[in-house]
Formats: sequence, structure tokens, C-alpha cells
Amino acid sequence: MQSLVLVPEPRELDILSGTCRIDTDLEKKLSVYTLDSKTPVGIECSIDENLTKQEYYTLLIEPGGIDITAKTPRGLFYAVQTLRQIVRQAVKGRVPCMHIRDRPDYAVRSVMLDISRDRLPGMETIHMLIDLWSELKYNQLQFYTEHTFAYSDHEFVWKEASPLTAADIRHIAGYAAARGMELVPNQNSFGHMERWLKHPEYVHLPEAPYGFIDPWGIPSSSTTTLSPAVPESLVFLEKLYDEILPNFDSILFNVGGDETFELGKGKSKTICAEQGLSRVYIDFIKKNT
Repeated sequence: MQSLVLVPEPRELDILSGTCRIDTDLEKKLSVYTLDSKTPVGIECSIDENLTKQEYYTLLIEPGGIDITAKTPRGLFYAVQTLRQIVRQAVKGRVPCMHIRDRPDYAVRSVMLDISRDRLPGMETIHMLIDLWSELKYNQLQFYTEHTFAYSDHEFVWKEASPLTAADIRHIAGYAAARGMELVPNQNSFGHMERWLKHPEYVHLPEAPYGFIDPWGIPSSSTTTLSPAVPESLVFLEKLYDEILPNFDSILFNVGGDETFELGKGKSKTICAEQGLSRVYIDFIKKNT
């Protein structure tokens, strides 16, 4: 029993005497359990609305069977994920008897996957990752995106990047939701725009189109940051948002905003000197959200 590993570790776990015999295919049945599924055969599951915490559950394993109680279907789902880990470590078709009482420590448990470096993972890999993260009880997922969504009017930006399409996003959102994860849109919208701004179609948008000195004192010939001094920057972003956001059910949106290295070193130099670098930065972020 000392070798049993559960991730994340339950808040309360009491070891009881005896073991419980399980079906040899129970782990397979549990692995396909979603928020839309019926209770796995051989497990007693019940909803108790009198429990105080939304995601709270109890998992009781006794010689006579396995019983799960939760306040919500999401709590039942998390209990099943814990049970999966226990069953996976079963020896000779038996699991130790125990009583687990658990709930997540944080309301939001998010993971972000960078899909803007090299080739995007295929759908099979994305499914595998969501299955893993949901078993670990993450409830939010973001794909860090710079140029890897297939915007209809910008094919030359993403054509060699194996981008996610609108249909891909809708499919992933549904797959994740069935496993307790909210897919939140993420589109970098200030810095990290070099894969856009290197194209002549966007030559009017960068802060420092002819290069700049980076924070480490190294001259850079690339341009990575939209200029808040160019009104067309917001028009450009608004059109991107109008296309990507309808594919998500989430009310949240991550617009990025990190590493705006050129800010105040090019077209916005004057307004940054007048208003302050931080003020210009904050105003632009507020305007594009």
C-alpha cells in the first residue's frame, strides 16, 4: 500500500482493512468515462446536493464494492479519475480498501500548451494530452497561439505551420468539455507577432519596422511588436478576434501581451515619453480586449 501513488494527492485518505476484487477490464471502462457517461458497471455513484463544495467527492472502497458520492457530476468525474489511478496499480485484480474524501484546492487549474513552435501536435496527441490533464483534474486549457490558427484571409502566415482550423477548435472544445476542461482562446496580440509582421502585407503595423536594440543590448533586425501608435493595429486585431472567438464557448480570452521589447523605441516613442511606457502599454491592452 505504501507504493500507491495518486496525483494530485487526495486531501484525506484512510486505509481500511481488506481488499476489493475488481473486473480485469475496469480500468478500460473508467478510461472512457466522461461527464456525459452513464455510471460504470459495478460502481455505485450518487449525487448528494447537501455536500458543501461543488467539486467535493467521497470514494469508498470496501470488500463488497466501490461507492462514489459527489455534489455534482463533475465531482463524480474527478472521483472516477482517482479510481482509475488506483485500479491501474491493482495487484492480481484486487485493490486495497480505503476511504477518500477530496476536492481541488483551486477553483481554476489551467494548463497552457505552446502550439507556435515547430509542428503542431496531431489530434490523436491532443486527445491523449486532454485525457491526461483531465485525469490530473485540470479544468482549463489554453493553446498559446501566435500564427497557428487558419485565419481565412492570412494563409501566407500559417500555410507552413499545420494550423488548427475552426472545425478543429470546435472539436477540441467539445472533447475537453466532456472531460471537465474549458478551452479558453489564446491569441498573442501585441508582442510575439514576428511571424505576421515579417510579411509586406503588415509593413504598416510594427512598432520598429527597421529593427531595434533588445533588452540585452543586442541589435535585432526582426520586428515583433504591434505599434499602439498605429490605429490600424486595433482594426487588424478586431478582425482576427471576430474570426477566432466564435469557435469557443468560453467567456474568457487571453490576448497575451508579453515581451513587447520594441515598445517606446519606434513609432510610439513620443507618446510613451509623454504618457509613460506603462500607461501606453495598459491602454493598448484595454483597447484590444
